Amino acid sequence: MIDSTRVFGDEVYEDRRQRLQARLRDKGLGGMIVMGKANRLYLTGFGPDGGSLTRFVALCLPASGEPVYIVSDIDQERARGLDVDFIPVAYNEGVLVAGKLVQSWPGGEIGVDAVALNVIVADALRGSVGRDLQPADDIVMALRAKKSEAEIEVLREASRHTDAVAEAARALVREGLTERGLSGAMVYEAMKRGCDMPQIPLVLTGARATMPHLMPSSETMKSGDLVVIDFGVGFGGYETDICRTYAVGKPSSFALELHDIVSRAFHAAIAAAKPGAFARDVHQAAYDVIAAAGYGEAFFHGVGHGVGVQSHETPLLSFQQFTPLEEGMVLAIEPGIYTNGVGIRLEDNVVVRKTGAESLNRASMSL
Repeated sequence: MIDSTRVFGDEVYEDRRQRLQARLRDKGLGGMIVMGKANRLYLTGFGPDGGSLTRFVALCLPASGEPVYIVSDIDQERARGLDVDFIPVAYNEGVLVAGKLVQSWPGGEIGVDAVALNVIVADALRGSVGRDLQPADDIVMALRAKKSEAEIEVLREASRHTDAVAEAARALVREGLTERGLSGAMVYEAMKRGCDMPQIPLVLTGARATMPHLMPSSETMKSGDLVVIDFGVGFGGYETDICRTYAVGKPSSFALELHDIVSRAFHAAIAAAKPGAFARDVHQAAYDVIAAAGYGEAFFHGVGHGVGVQSHETPLLSFQQFTPLEEGMVLAIEPGIYTNGVGIRLEDNVVVRKTGAESLNRASMSL
């Protein structure tokens, strides 16, 4: 994830912060100390690395009033373009500065994005602010989940680059190429196009494709293998996440059968992604297709998740999730089957619309 991008005007970031402040007041919180990099990027367009006691970086946002950004002194020059006040701090001063800022905030517990806190920082922060800390991740994530049309346009452009990388990867798939070789070529292609590569592209060939989250290895592609490629690019402060499955040479009849099932499951999930549906309904739609074909036990992960500033955001799409879908959410939908040494997964990023889901991707899904 990049650490600085202000693709929108100051008014966009100010509106996001004001909406967060309103929700903090509704929850009775005195404010929020925002430490998560993605959340800081979303709220200000600036998200330098930080999170330890020795490099405490946080947006200190009272429930009412003006925010202050605590930044490392090495980042102060880059912070000068912000539309919020900032305080550069050295070494381990950040937690103490946060405590002083909170003293002027309204009463109430202080919200934090708990996923960004380790135990050491949490204990020090609690002692410094002198108030109880309350996890408030869900408040920010709810704001991030529903995208504006301007955000969708950035994701559309990011998806165009993602498609180009996928098609370049497809052209390179051949017998003898290693997983790492293809993964590295994809990183180069993305960076050549002016994009980031938030994570190393997952490239898995043959039986390794039945284990969805293995890292690329020196395993070579063999004739008849299926190669699962799962990746995303970073562009304009937003990240994509797609998956394609390509054949090395001619695919077997079994591979073609599974691919057809996954493709039908994918389209069923997209058809279910409507405003007012529950997140679990999207998963159920895909699962029903796969289970009817006799492979229910071979589809063992959720069918997707949100994408945005990060490639994995809320809502999560699984049996356990009852989050109502809203127009403007952008989802990654990724059904798969993993059985008998063959793995297939297909994934696009789609926008939830009143008239039905709109896919942002155009790269071919054929084997």
